Amino acid sequence: MTRRPRPPVNGGGRPSQSVPDPAAPPAGPPAFLGTWGWRQPDPTESNKDWLARTSRQRQAIIDAASNWLEFGRTVRVHPDPRAGGGDMAGRTGTIHRISSPVFADYATVQFAPQGRERVARTRLLPLEILEPVE
Repeated sequence: MTRRPRPPVNGGGRPSQSVPDPAAPPAGPPAFLGTWGWRQPDPTESNKDWLARTSRQRQAIIDAASNWLEFGRTVRVHPDPRAGGGDMAGRTGTIHRISSPVFADYATVQFAPQGRERVARTRLLPLEILEPVE
């Protein structure tokens, strides 16, 4: 006689890993630098065309952010489900570190503790979800 595993009580099993639908448009894309969607390959383009397009668009984002991207600058995070940083959406932080040329379209942002947090949070976020605060 084999033993059957018991079902989880009160839904106590492994949490579900829900991934946003890549075909769905983002809920509220930021109007500042764009959305994460440009990084996804178009089904009709070749790898060479995709690489050329993304490198052009990546450089355009870096150029647009070069006016305000500096150490200590205050920025606000806009939500974009494809870019991550959803837990930091709407929060204001300061640029803690400007990334190397490999991750030139990202910046490290430090957030002050909020609510019950005890330590400052630091996140590596893409430039397209950051907006400078005047």
